[in-house]
Amino acid sequence: MFNFFGKSPTPKEQQRGTDRALRKVGRDIERDRRELEREEKKLELEIKKMAKEGNREGCAILAKQLVQLRKQKTRTYAAGSKVQSIGVSNKVMGANVKLAGAMGATAETMASMNNIMRPEKIAADMRAFGTGLCQDGHDRGNE
Repeated sequence: MFNFFGKSPTPKEQQRGTDRALRKVGRDIERDRRELEREEKKLELEIKKMAKEGNREGCAILAKQLVQLRKQKTRTYAAGSKVQSIGVSNKVMGANVKLAGAMGATAETMASMNNIMRPEKIAADMRAFGTGLCQDGHDRGNE
């Protein structure tokens, strides 16, 4: 977490680490959901077994547990979608960083091209060419 002696990670490395952590959290949530589904099936079987025996009080208690378990399972779906949303946001931020870098490189290239090409001289030449005059001031359009 703290990097006292080494260099700080690049944004790409940070994004990769965040993606890795989000995938781990997603797997953990999925594992918890599978466990809850197994527990749900066990409870359903227990409720059916107690219903055959005629134990209404036991069925009521297990039914309440089943309702709570299903609510918890629903919460895992919400948590999983939030984790996926954070992952998408992380990728969008990474794309924006790359885009900003590309725009910076483009700006530098255009600046160097402007220094080489001198657009004001090209514009003056184009105006002169449009009027039919050369640099020496003679009319070349009628020759």
